Amino acid sequence: MKPVLEWTSHEGGSYFDLTEGEVIVGRHRTCAIVIDGDRVSRHHARFRCESGRYFVEDLKSRNGTQFNGRRLELAEVLEDCDEILIGRTRFVFHEGDPAALIDRASEVIGSVLVDSLTGVAPSGSAEAKLHALLDISHRLTRSRSLDEILQGMLNCLFEVFTQAERGIVMLPNEPGVLSILD
Repeated sequence: MKPVLEWTSHEGGSYFDLTEGEVIVGRHRTCAIVIDGDRVSRHHARFRCESGRYFVEDLKSRNGTQFNGRRLELAEVLEDCDEILIGRTRFVFHEGDPAALIDRASEVIGSVLVDSLTGVAPSGSAEAKLHALLDISHRLTRSRSLDEILQGMLNCLFEVFTQAERGIVMLPNEPGVLSILD
């Protein structure tokens, strides 16, 4: 599967398939990904593929490029779920097809776990469900503590499963033993 860039900004978001060669991001209309913003240079950053590995590099932009929370100084090899911030636009690198991952996660969360345990069906639009799943994914890449991750996941799931009154998280303490956090 081709790697993709997921991008989100105040104007919305989308996915961009990465290909061999390079992809320039910036304000200029000739860029493959055009971002309008006062913090974005005309030719701000480059995503490129060399020998099957993907890299991101800042093109000496005025305001810089953030890579996983720090300023990007040199080209960096991209790994799954790496986060790049250009101006106010956030990019996440995915090595697989995110639509397939979302479909599978939705199936597991919506059918197997919730329906079989509680009988509560997910409500809301497909867009709301997708947004909640993407939010969970973002929290997993940004959060540092397990409590923060679990609370964020439950909050996102409550937005989708509006009929639910309680949520539980089961974690293995040791092989074959589960503890419950609610």
